[in-house]
Amino acid sequence: MKRVHISLALLSVAAAIGCSRFSADAPPDSSDGGDDSPGSATSGGIALRGKAQFPLQPGTAVVLSSPAESQPGDAILIAVAVTQSMAPAMVTAPAGFTVKGSRRIQGPAGCSWLDLAYFAGQAERGGADTYTFKVDATSDGTHPVGLTGLLASYSGVDLVQPIEDERESALDRDVPDGGAPQTVFYTTPSLTTLVPNTELLYFVGDNGGGSWLAPEAGAEFVTDTGVLAMFAMRSPAAGTTAAQRFALRAPLCGYTGGGAKLFALRPAK
Repeated sequence: MKRVHISLALLSVAAAIGCSRFSADAPPDSSDGGDDSPGSATSGGIALRGKAQFPLQPGTAVVLSSPAESQPGDAILIAVAVTQSMAPAMVTAPAGFTVKGSRRIQGPAGCSWLDLAYFAGQAERGGADTYTFKVDATSDGTHPVGLTGLLASYSGVDLVQPIEDERESALDRDVPDGGAPQTVFYTTPSLTTLVPNTELLYFVGDNGGGSWLAPEAGAEFVTDTGVLAMFAMRSPAAGTTAAQRFALRAPLCGYTGGGAKLFALRPAK
């Protein structure tokens, strides 16, 4: 079992339940195949099998399922977010997952902490495998701790070196018009790939969340839970990828920053 202690030295996104939106009527976990999603088209043999989300809600574990179409060896990438934990949250991953980073940042007045953690693994049995990430977090006694998560499942990824490049980044909000922001923007850094036909996956988190919009050009929106969003795109040529600028409409927690994890997946030979 992998345990991630999301400490102050590791960056995160600030958020509080008072600013974040719970999905009271949403099921604890949902997953589907990738045929109807923007990332489902192949990239040098790579294809998005499917995605899953765990809507923001109180609890002690994030439970995510891979799509029923998944096969042994498919790459599984996961982002987990913990809101309103007064002490650094501890996320325990199931066996077979590797920790790929974590971040924590304090929010402004009225919004507390958002802890982010990222994991990578491979499907062992195929089919609809279920993955449970246990969370140890501390409530302030007034607001419940909130949990949310996203999963992406890819076929056609190299089994020996599935991740070509990765980058974890703090993000500063760009508020173009000043005043109370109606739409803010996050710009993610570039990745460097040595082989063509890589698949780029972006997990982006925001303190409090809002309505995520796809960039005008480049990465395509896949799914989100308000606090967390997932975007994907293809990089047909090797080299440095372009930075992406993501928009968040009607942000719920003012002028705070965000966090992102970027992956470039290497196609199977």
